[in-house]
Amino acid sequence: MADPLASLARLRRQGVDEARRFLADCLDAEDAAGRRASAAEARIAEELRIANLLSASDSAVERFGAWLRQARAAATAARQEQARAAADTSRARAALTASRAAAEAIDTLRARQAEAREAEAAKRAQSELDEMTRHRAAAGRKTGL
Repeated sequence: MADPLASLARLRRQGVDEARRFLADCLDAEDAAGRRASAAEARIAEELRIANLLSASDSAVERFGAWLRQARAAATAARQEQARAAADTSRARAALTASRAAAEAIDTLRARQAEAREAEAAKRAQSELDEMTRHRAAAGRKTGL
């Protein structure tokens, strides 16, 4: 018969592996979102620098103003995406911690059961030795030794 705790331990290890992979995916997504947000903000800063250098026509300034509003909205959206990705990462870390704790609990239980089996086996072996000693002592008394 298969050991149900061994099966459960295997499932818990698989859960830990899945949680690790999910955390890695979340970290990748958070990093990518951060790069996009930084790039959007860097582009705004560069365009502002260039706009301050040029003496442009009114229409160019109006186009720049319209672009700047859109660029700031895109940068804000990118930072919000990064914040959502960071929250997902935090949840993934918590899930990994919970998965590890569950796996460790099963491992601890299995170790305690193994220790109990070993202690019981040692107790039986000692009992058998004690019984053999009693039989030898009884046989020695019968034979006068």
